[in-house]
Amino acid sequence: MGKIDNQMITLYEIVDNSEVRQYSAVSGDRKGIATYLKKDGSYIYEGDNLQNFTDFVKDTLVNSVLKNKNLPQKIVHGFG
Repeated sequence: MGKIDNQMITLYEIVDNSEVRQYSAVSGDRKGIATYLKKDGSYIYEGDNLQNFTDFVKDTLVNSVLKNKNLPQKIVHGFG
């Protein structure tokens, strides 16, 4: 299992169209793919456990779609 950066996560856009919003999530050595299927409202995450960032990634994708907001191609989030 990879190392996680406890203070920073970066999301990179993979695809964002009328059917799906998908971003890769990277923190330290941990990586995953977060997908929100817009038509049926389902969220899927595949990859390493992101610990403290799990809710941030899900909330960012889901809430942005529900609020009809566009996201940038790269999102960097940190705390500490």
